[in-house]
Amino acid sequence: MFIEEWTGGNNDEPSENPENPDDVSTTTGKCGETVNYSYDKATHILAISGKGELYDYDNGSNKAPWSAYADEIQKIEIESGIISVGYYAFYKCSSLTSLSVPATLKYIGSSAFEDCTSLTSLSLKDGLLIIEGSAFKNCKAIADVYCYAESVPKTNKTAFDGTPIESATLHVSASAVEAYSASQPWSGFKAIVALTDEDIMGEDNMDEEATGIEGVKRSI
Repeated sequence: MFIEEWTGGNNDEPSENPENPDDVSTTTGKCGETVNYSYDKATHILAISGKGELYDYDNGSNKAPWSAYADEIQKIEIESGIISVGYYAFYKCSSLTSLSVPATLKYIGSSAFEDCTSLTSLSLKDGLLIIEGSAFKNCKAIADVYCYAESVPKTNKTAFDGTPIESATLHVSASAVEAYSASQPWSGFKAIVALTDEDIMGEDNMDEEATGIEGVKRSI
């Protein structure tokens, strides 16, 4: 189906001046039409809440509002209800070590997690449909990717450029191993193995089903 491409910018300012990072312990603001963020500088946790899509950003004049803290963010909590992560959203979050996205997430934009150089473990849920180019570029520490989507997401061949997937393990549904093995860039992983019962039970306890979520402004 065709869904209108998001063309809006982001002019929302954070609630503090990012050039003075010690003036308050938490910075908050808007990062989508109905999506908000909160960054706690004491715990180094960035929380994304609401329902809908994150704005698109870039690595120039329209950086994500938490970009001043990117290198210190250790955990990103994306709540259920978020359906799209925009371009360059979490660019250069170099202290992030693991990431689990909600089952409601359908779209990961270009360079969304580029240069997350400490990221070792990535969990992608069954609702995911599209991964754009360079989405996980230069994630140099990646070791395990868990992808619960039974159907292989539409994935740009450059999604993992510069990321050593040739030495990493991809964990997918047993019935989907053959499909991922035949699809680039997933076929480039060193090993493609079936998810264990423990993996599946853990996901069932963590996430809601991706149902009733509409309005993604992307081509899907």
